[in-house]
Amino acid sequence: MNPLEMEYCVFVEHNQKERESFVFYLQYTGNEKELNLLYRLVSKADNGNLVGDVAYFEMADPAIRISQAAVDEHKRIILGTYSQTIQVVNGKLRFGFREDEISDLDGYDIARVLDRMFFHCQIKEYFKSPENKPTN
Repeated sequence: MNPLEMEYCVFVEHNQKERESFVFYLQYTGNEKELNLLYRLVSKADNGNLVGDVAYFEMADPAIRISQAAVDEHKRIILGTYSQTIQVVNGKLRFGFREDEISDLDGYDIARVLDRMFFHCQIKEYFKSPENKPTN
């Protein structure tokens, strides 16, 4: 692999309101610490009691990274839907909280926080370009 090529992690939103799932390729390169935190949160979330128009999330272990070439090939897939179900998100991931601020939350509360933060493809809003603007 070209050392300058970006690597990505897979993050999936299962949106109950839209009755769709959205696959995001999140830029891993430069976001290693933040994506490992996100993975720990998603893994700890207890979505079992979420009801209504909510979203729950899955994330592949960040140790499993996808190359830029593979992401580009996957983007070519077009599914019969009104929205983009496969999206690439680049930039610097900025949550606005630290792990120690949320470490005491139980699985249900983490699921609620993730739903409030990322519902309806909002994960994209947490990635900033070098000019500190949203990437999308």
